[in-house]
Amino acid sequence: MTTARRAAGRRRETARQQQSGRQPEAGRHGSEGRRREAGRYGAEGKRVVQDIRPELTVLDAGQRQRVRRALRDRKLRCPHCRRDRFEVGEALYLGFLFLDEATDAYLVALRCTNRACPLPRTGVTLGQEEFMSAGHPEG
Repeated sequence: MTTARRAAGRRRETARQQQSGRQPEAGRHGSEGRRREAGRYGAEGKRVVQDIRPELTVLDAGQRQRVRRALRDRKLRCPHCRRDRFEVGEALYLGFLFLDEATDAYLVALRCTNRACPLPRTGVTLGQEEFMSAGHPEG
């Protein structure tokens, strides 16, 4: 397929989306599961984050640091490349989803910082008291 044909196909698709009022999808799987960060700040001076997934809890810097400390205490490593450094993502409350989990259990998303890691995404289950601060609305 030539470049001109691809460009014409993209123009037709854009025209169809404009006629139907649909927004173009972001990436291969659409915008589902992604978050949009607004450029404004809330009342407490924290950046406002609009979650497409409202069940996720966005962690602040202190909570992320406490998660890293819990990982270090447990001596957890990436199951694929055995590295011990992670980027900490959001937390999903598990207490109401699974009967065999504690009622204060959260699944915290982790991403291995090793660029050569074959499967960098993983997670860890932590109790609420392990990483939530006393001033947190859910803590």
